Amino acid sequence: NGSVQVQTTPSYRVINAIAWSCCAFVKFSSFTNAYNTLICANGSSAGFRDFHVKSNGKLAPYIKTTGGIGSSAYDGTGANTLSTGVWYHLAFTYSINGGLVGYVNANVDGTGVIDGNAAALTGTPYITVGSNQPAFANRYINGTVFDARFYDRALSALEIRQIYREPWQLFAPRRIWVPVSAASGPPTLAAIAASNMTTSGA
Repeated sequence: NGSVQVQTTPSYRVINAIAWSCCAFVKFSSFTNAYNTLICANGSSAGFRDFHVKSNGKLAPYIKTTGGIGSSAYDGTGANTLSTGVWYHLAFTYSINGGLVGYVNANVDGTGVIDGNAAALTGTPYITVGSNQPAFANRYINGTVFDARFYDRALSALEIRQIYREPWQLFAPRRIWVPVSAASGPPTLAAIAASNMTTSGA
């Protein structure tokens, strides 16, 4: 069990938020359980905001809501099927304006209904990364999680894409631009060195 759980207070604004977003990078080693919980925010008395990946590699985000249905979700009906050994950026958002939206690598995977606001988490609220304890046993993930985030609002599709791109920008090679004329052809390494530019990147 490599999961991480943080207990919070009911006044913690992410717990009481009427809208919600969570996201993380994850690489699964296996889909061991029927539901493998990436992120959950639950209350000991009521409320849940759970982000699962099923044993077949399909997303299953759930959130308790204040409307007549009582929750919004989609369970295994999204466009993507995840594979083991591959890094993905997974996200889901909920608001009274947009309903539930799930993302895989910044592309919409599936949607759930609009059903009022996100319900507050009551009792002793907690946020867990990597399992759904103590609400459910045997929902641990077998894999690696990086950069898990939680928000008290529904992120836009553009914001999701910006978060998805951040790690790749950190490690992207630095480019150099050297003027080239048709007459002289491409510059030599000696010419680049003479102009105080480097070919070794960052």
